[in-house]
Amino acid sequence: MKSTSPDAHAIIEKVLDRLPVKYKIVFVLHELEGLDHEEIAQCLDIGLSNVKVRLFRARKMLRDELLSLSIDASVFEFGNARCDRVVDGVMQRIG
Repeated sequence: MKSTSPDAHAIIEKVLDRLPVKYKIVFVLHELEGLDHEEIAQCLDIGLSNVKVRLFRARKMLRDELLSLSIDASVFEFGNARCDRVVDGVMQRIG
């Protein structure tokens, strides 16, 4: 996984934990452990097409869940009061 803030990492981990096990395993093996589709198929004793479908569905579930969380302003506070404080601080320094 790319470098993320501790808060973002915690959110992603929480969403990943909500995935059904059969999708979570394939996602973790591919995205975090770096296994290719063929290796995952062998490890889990499932077909290659099944690996691809599960990975696709896992990504879609993660994307949908993260999108639904982003609609809640409390998850990404920067656009609210914190943003105002940062803008005020910047304006004072350049003003």
